[in-house]
Amino acid sequence: MGLKDEIQEVAIAMDQANAPAGVAPLAIRNIGIPDFNTARNGFVRIFSSAARTALTKVAATIHRNDALVSSVMDLGIFEARLRQCFADLHSEGRLSHSDDNALEISRREVRNWIKDDLDTLQTDFTHHLPAWTLGIEFVRPFAIGPVTFRGKFDWIDSVDFPQGAIERFLDAREFNQRWKEILKEALNPRSEDEPQGLATSLLSALKNCPSVLSVNVNGYEKQLSKKVADIVCKSGLDAVSLIFGGKDFFHKQALHSDSVVPVLTESILETNGYLWLPGSKMSLRMVSTDRNQMSQHLLKAAVAPLVASVGRILQALIDPSSSSHPDLAKRWSTALDWLADGTREKNDAVAVAKIGTSLDVLACGGKYSGIVDMMVNLTGMQATDAVTHGTAPKSLSDVVKIVYNEGRSQVLHGTHFDRLKSFQEHRAFAEHLAIAALIESAIRLDTYAGPDESFAFRTMQKRPVGQA
Repeated sequence: MGLKDEIQEVAIAMDQANAPAGVAPLAIRNIGIPDFNTARNGFVRIFSSAARTALTKVAATIHRNDALVSSVMDLGIFEARLRQCFADLHSEGRLSHSDDNALEISRREVRNWIKDDLDTLQTDFTHHLPAWTLGIEFVRPFAIGPVTFRGKFDWIDSVDFPQGAIERFLDAREFNQRWKEILKEALNPRSEDEPQGLATSLLSALKNCPSVLSVNVNGYEKQLSKKVADIVCKSGLDAVSLIFGGKDFFHKQALHSDSVVPVLTESILETNGYLWLPGSKMSLRMVSTDRNQMSQHLLKAAVAPLVASVGRILQALIDPSSSSHPDLAKRWSTALDWLADGTREKNDAVAVAKIGTSLDVLACGGKYSGIVDMMVNLTGMQATDAVTHGTAPKSLSDVVKIVYNEGRSQVLHGTHFDRLKSFQEHRAFAEHLAIAALIESAIRLDTYAGPDESFAFRTMQKRPVGQA
């Protein structure tokens, strides 16, 4: 079935659902539970279950075959906008299905409506995401690629509401004019005053997080733009944690919308019928950090190139045309997401599965041997070189096999189901391998001149020092 046939299904179903009283009563009785759209000319159009089913087919066909549509919005958003298209055209008598010629005209009408909608679509947004960070932005202005970090009070100073909102919001012009001052006071932990006016709209978003990440995203409909911003800002936080090379930092940084472990956990124990005094444990979110030292660390000659490389990877996630290797940038950031999530995972076995997946994504499959090839390339070691010592030394190949075969694969495939089995050693191996692989691959990607192909990190070479 082609697009014209699918449009015909929608048109017929809408004719039946919107027939005048007394016309086609049987069809009307069988339309299911209807819902409505108001067309641009003010008339209401009913969408029956049949019309909705047919509309879903049309939306999927166009979204799948039209890159101009799929590149700026998700299928669900497009289908909702396409409903408006059919409501408008049907109410204006421009959705005919009497013969093949009429159907072709209707197809063009739908296409023209979509084009006009895309031409007027708002696609330039700056997103601001509250977050917990390492606090570098409190020492000096800090950005990594397109993501700017600010303390929340500095962020308040950098933004404003439109004058119309200040004049009319909640009919509180006097308070709205002083919204920055009122909001800052309300965010003071010692304050007991209830804010009024515009300040109330931002209080809940800012009160729990010390910082705000900002990123400008252009070229996407609002909902997809927000999705891109979430990915880029989360990757920015995780990249900063990666640069410092310690797994504890992944716990310290998170977006406000992320799932985070509690700062403090309590335990209650009983023996011989009597309670012990409750115990408590601070989570890794409370790791102590020196903001000044971390800020200076990022400026070091050995670290600055990595920061710059990661920044360009993040920019490629927003604007693929800015990079000669946009797919490898996506692959790298996805592998970073798996590592970060695995590092924050409480269960060791699940953590190994996630971090092993990080290595799998970076190597683009190949199972155990593909990851070994990538690690040999990125580390400069041989597969047989020892990476652990002691009574039972293990080679690079041994460690990868433990992580992938005994860890990731057997956990995900259900071979391991005893949650008392220890995966602590597997987890330590996996974290070490993934952190090393992601740091080195980011550095190499920045100077890589080869094709943008999935397996590139297995063979990507390091540019010699001093080579242009």
